[in-house]
Amino acid sequence: MPMLRFYLATTTKSRISTTDLPGSSKTATQKTDVLSIAMNISGIGDNDDELPDILSQDSSRQLSNTSSMQPAAESDSSSTRTDLLDISPLHPDAELLDLAYLTEGDFSAGPTVNEVKIRVHRGQVLQDLIKAFKSIDIENAIISFEIVRTNGTVEVAEDAGGVTRDAISEFWSSFYDQCTLGTEVKVPCLRHDFGEGDWTAVGKILRFGWKIHGYFPISLARPFMEQCIQGKVLSPLNETFYRYIPPTEADTLKSAMTNFEEVDYEELIDVMTVHESRNVPTKVTLPLMIEEIAHKELVQSPMFVCDCFSPVIKNMISSVELDSVYEKLNPTAKGLAGVFSFPENMTVDEATVSNYLKRFVKELLPDKLRRFTRFCTGSDLLISHKITISFVNVTGLARRPVAHTCSCMLELPKQFDSYIQFRSEFNAILESNYWEMDFI
Repeated sequence: MPMLRFYLATTTKSRISTTDLPGSSKTATQKTDVLSIAMNISGIGDNDDELPDILSQDSSRQLSNTSSMQPAAESDSSSTRTDLLDISPLHPDAELLDLAYLTEGDFSAGPTVNEVKIRVHRGQVLQDLIKAFKSIDIENAIISFEIVRTNGTVEVAEDAGGVTRDAISEFWSSFYDQCTLGTEVKVPCLRHDFGEGDWTAVGKILRFGWKIHGYFPISLARPFMEQCIQGKVLSPLNETFYRYIPPTEADTLKSAMTNFEEVDYEELIDVMTVHESRNVPTKVTLPLMIEEIAHKELVQSPMFVCDCFSPVIKNMISSVELDSVYEKLNPTAKGLAGVFSFPENMTVDEATVSNYLKRFVKELLPDKLRRFTRFCTGSDLLISHKITISFVNVTGLARRPVAHTCSCMLELPKQFDSYIQFRSEFNAILESNYWEMDFI
């Protein structure tokens, strides 16, 4: 199919008189320089039958200063309408722009970007965010958060990133508890009070967290997320399934796979019955049965949720990038030690406390590591590349670690009698399960 090309050149032009406008008594009969150049480039001969004179049409389209195109009125209902750009006589050496794929949308004004502040309540972040994101266009909105305490007062904090990370982390923590099944890894489960709009809003929250802060809910089973994003499962199902079911069930299945003759057969039958297996397992059929059950639990059961997520997050992350997301975002003692940034010149007391901190992080279990990461950065995932450590002279009852989540800074007192005292006071904060923003 032949392609019609338009060429646009820019140059200074004088104001057009009213006699030059379409419908006036004066009619242009000669081709402009730019048209001749365009014809030569396109290989079109100087034949009026091959290309009509664009200045002799009865209607035209002019390009305004705001780069939007407004259709001109038709002067004759019987004439043929042609949408054009009003190009005045140009300098012969003017540079040409290839507009072969130019459409009217290219000149329309872009969508309006709105600033949106969402107010959420501690303990109700799941419901508040789903309700808010149902009506928000996340691609054309600058979103910030404001958190309300349980007593109804607003936390004193300006959202420079830390409040957003804290709200997103609390949302997903509540989501895992109220909307998923599974032990170490989770899969969304259907709820009678959650419709298509609710699940789509969850997908929008997922996309917003990844787009703005690189937050990705890594506790959701990877095969499920691959189905949502890539449209197919790419990773092994069995490994994820063993982390989805209770550890006792996983041990039974692993033992049966290793040594089927010595496994407790009644326990094996119980496990298969819980997951609605219709066949009796044998040494030969067990591997395939486990893979089929894993696919049912991880992919088929939450398929309605997947259908709601996919239009929002499809191709949001490449399969290669997804490999590193599940590994790098999970807080570990080694990962946290790598992002700590201490002052270059530390005193003896400061060096001692810095060693206390490193030792404390190494001793933390996975759940405590997430709490520590959230205390320092606002996010329970390791999405910050640096946590700055500073030291302050605070003693007595006022002595406590203080975190600035917007700048990812941790302030530590210089004076501790021992590591045990440091660990005890820091653990008291992490185990309190209630933090609030009270710094601007």
